[in-house]
Amino acid sequence: MSKTQKYKLKYPWLVKNKQSIFYIFLFVLFLIPKISFSQTAEEYYKKGVTKYTLHDFKNAASDFSKVIEFDPKNVNALIYRGNCKSNLNDNKGALEDLTKAIEINPKEALAYYNRGHVKDDLKNYSEAISDYDKAIILDSNDAFFFNRRGLAKANIMDYIGAITDFNLAIKLNPKDLGSYLNRGNSKCKLRDYKSAIEDFNKVISMQPDFMDAYFNRGLAEITLKQKDKGCEDFKKAKSLGDKEADEMIKIYCH
Repeated sequence: MSKTQKYKLKYPWLVKNKQSIFYIFLFVLFLIPKISFSQTAEEYYKKGVTKYTLHDFKNAASDFSKVIEFDPKNVNALIYRGNCKSNLNDNKGALEDLTKAIEINPKEALAYYNRGHVKDDLKNYSEAISDYDKAIILDSNDAFFFNRRGLAKANIMDYIGAITDFNLAIKLNPKDLGSYLNRGNSKCKLRDYKSAIEDFNKVISMQPDFMDAYFNRGLAEITLKQKDKGCEDFKKAKSLGDKEADEMIKIYCH
């Protein structure tokens, strides 16, 4: 019932960029590294990146396909196209592209991470964890990698392992709201509700309109028989647009 915070597929060069679409667009126009193939392929690549940032995944995939026609071993284009396919629910095609990228460059952490993400979506959690393991071996400084592996471990009920990964994600990025929320959820699964509430409190202190944190804190409080606090949180979650909170209010808040 509790809600987790996931992350979208990551893509080359912009992977840690949290700025607005406007700034991403400027990045695409002016800061894309030089590409060592023909000008035509480079133009398709730039167009593909721009369309990707605007969530035009179908046309972006078409542009990256053109790049790959010119340069079949372009790992970045394969990763981008794989991500486009995943967003278009073509998981088989996404896995093919990401696997091809790994075959070309076995040291590309991002390809393993994104392939793990797709396997996660297919509920192949053990295989996803294996890919996240490889990504982390190659790059142990990315909080996203640990957060996603933690989620996959939680999905196979390895809550202690999940908490360990969320701890590592938070150590790398103390402002990572998703890892606090997900750690709180795993603590709830272990019936450590008081500590879970501390994590949800942390999320709310950093982002007071974080809907899922109120909902999850409300569940923990209700379990601890703190009805007034729980109902207050459900009402807050409802005011922020959470439809499930309304059901909780009907059940617990008479």
